[in-house]
Amino acid sequence: MEMKLEQILEALLLSASRPLSINEILAAFEKKNLLLKMKFKRKLKTDRS
Repeated sequence: MEMKLEQILEALLLSASRPLSINEILAAFEKKNLLLKMKFKRKLKTDRS
């Protein structure tokens, strides 16, 4: 189940105890994108075998 961008942003902002900087928000998205890419690559590998 994929979360919408707005939902992710909202969750980030709500969970933060202090205002987040743009860089911190972007870093969180980068991390999530990397995880998604890794999962996708792993899935491709398992599908091929």
